[in-house]
Amino acid sequence: MHELSIALGIVDLAESEAKKAGGTTIESIELEIGELSGVEIDALEFAWSSATANTMLEKATKTIETFSREEQCALNVKQNLK
Repeated sequence: MHELSIALGIVDLAESEAKKAGGTTIESIELEIGELSGVEIDALEFAWSSATANTMLEKATKTIETFSREEQCALNVKQNLK
């Protein structure tokens, strides 16, 4: 289940950024995950509590926004045109 590794990576990144900003806890986190990412949302949800245990994210609220392959392709095109 690579979603545990993904969750652990998110925790590491979020904690690193929070510490840079002088934070000690993280109250909420918003994730945007595209259909083409290969991430299984249910598996990520399952792994989340293990990954966040005893971290700044342990009590944070998590919001996951998903977007379709069409939306992801449209976003990629926009970014490439800049």
